[in-house]
Amino acid sequence: MGKRTFGGRGKGCGCGIGCGCGCCGNSALCKFCLVLFNTIFLISAAAIVGIGIRVKVEKRFVSLQDLVDHGLGDSTLTNAGLALIGFGLFVVVVSAFGCLAVYRGNKFLIFLYVLCLLVIFGCCVAAAVVYGKFNGEIDDSLSNSLKKTIKTYKEGSDNADDWDNVQTWLKCCGSKGPKDYTGVKFNDPYMFVPTTCCVLTNTDADHPAPQNRTQCQMDARMYIDGNITSSHVLETTGCFTSLQDIIYANVATIIGVGVTIAVLQILGIFFAAGSYMDTGNDYSYSRLNI
Repeated sequence: MGKRTFGGRGKGCGCGIGCGCGCCGNSALCKFCLVLFNTIFLISAAAIVGIGIRVKVEKRFVSLQDLVDHGLGDSTLTNAGLALIGFGLFVVVVSAFGCLAVYRGNKFLIFLYVLCLLVIFGCCVAAAVVYGKFNGEIDDSLSNSLKKTIKTYKEGSDNADDWDNVQTWLKCCGSKGPKDYTGVKFNDPYMFVPTTCCVLTNTDADHPAPQNRTQCQMDARMYIDGNITSSHVLETTGCFTSLQDIIYANVATIIGVGVTIAVLQILGIFFAAGSYMDTGNDYSYSRLNI
């Protein structure tokens, strides 16, 4: 009667790397884990690319980018959108590369895949740290850049069109409020804020329809002078504040997505590392006679 043992693997599973160190080797389970991870990672990356493209082509987002970039004097926000697309495409390539590495079972390819995952993870951590450290400065910079562009507001200009799009979208007025338009000259001497600062009955920035155009402008004058603090026909919330409210309202989702991606990256690193350590090991049986 014979007895089977694993050739060269007498120590069994004790490394603690999941599917690595001989626990599953190149088994179907280990490959399934890696393929599943890469599939989810690929879907996440495609979503990131989709968001980046939407930011670059949708009119309201483009208007916001133009205002911020004009106020800052550079292409910071525009480049951020391009970076988002580039990052997503890189993750797509890494996901596809990971599937290839698993399919080929090549140690070198798996090693490169792990390095790519480490780079992605490092970029995510760095972005989170930078934003956490400079959050206040970033907010102030964005707010000031928006306010700066109001001073050059001129009806019929691209700058005015951008503000009309943003104010209609976010239902707001100015960067911090109607007072930002103090000193801005309009074609109509009885106008103190753009029509899109009024409470509208539609969402067409090119043809805004205020609930009460006359009362809106009267309230705007009184608000700017400090005689009132609220109005039923005038938007008194600043666009920067509205943008912050949207972000804060979805912060749980944003954090959840970020944590999920980070966990996926860590799992991918462990699974790939385990596959790397098992690839090429000799799992042939030797027969011992008793």
